[in-house]
Amino acid sequence: MDCIFCLPEDDSVKNDILFDSAHFYVKSCLASVAAGHVLLIPKKHYPCYGALLRELEDEYLIVKKKVVDTVKERFSEPFLLEHGVWGQSVAHAHIHCIPLVGEGYSISSILEEMIYPSQISYVEGGLDVMRKMYANEGAYILYEERGRSLVCHVAGFSKQEWMPKIGFRHFFRRIFPDTVLVWKDASEEQICRDRELRAVTRRNFGF
Repeated sequence: MDCIFCLPEDDSVKNDILFDSAHFYVKSCLASVAAGHVLLIPKKHYPCYGALLRELEDEYLIVKKKVVDTVKERFSEPFLLEHGVWGQSVAHAHIHCIPLVGEGYSISSILEEMIYPSQISYVEGGLDVMRKMYANEGAYILYEERGRSLVCHVAGFSKQEWMPKIGFRHFFRRIFPDTVLVWKDASEEQICRDRELRAVTRRNFGF
């Protein structure tokens, strides 16, 4: 399987790794929306966190807490996002952790500003809810903020129908107008900005 997240020895991944554990690693995000934007990734290939083995749950929760605490301490309170298999740019489980406040922007609450107004159906809960929804429906999107997790129903809807309401390309284009959302279309200026954001992330994590 040719999966970039399964190949952390590849320079494009290795150079951005901030720390790792036995079964997970954390890296700064290519096409970051802000400094402090990081990804939590399992080393083994899983299509999404709803497919993660139960025996890895304790380690996942420990690493996730470390990520959230570090971003909160060195950037701001963050929110978490997993597109599951429904909106991934890389078909390997990964959770985005993004500061709510940063240079040039401020989001009071991703749940209140983005999720609740969309009127999308959701269930509150963590990995067990994600596993159940993935097993029964084959898709979900996770948003988590200040310890509150919403697992959103997206099965049966096309990305064209729902992505403008609950995905990056509507909300984040408004909050982060210069963000590289489609890397292959990135300008040289956007690539340079992204490189700078990832450098700030690496310096501030300090691992």
